[in-house]
Amino acid sequence: YNLTAQYNVSDSFQVGLRVTNLFNKFPPEDDSFLFYEYPWYNYFMYGGAGIGREAAVEFEYSF
Repeated sequence: YNLTAQYNVSDSFQVGLRVTNLFNKFPPEDDSFLFYEYPWYNYFMYGGAGIGREAAVEFEYSF
């Protein structure tokens, strides 16, 4: 699961938060997808899930 939130502090200032892989879970193994190679899960479907949890904060100011 991923989480994205944004808060409008004022008309010209916004703060955003993005968390990828919120629960820090490794994707399920997929024996049908390149079962003979690491990482043993469908990396096209789960992307960077093997990295673990990742968070970013974004500040946006308009003038």
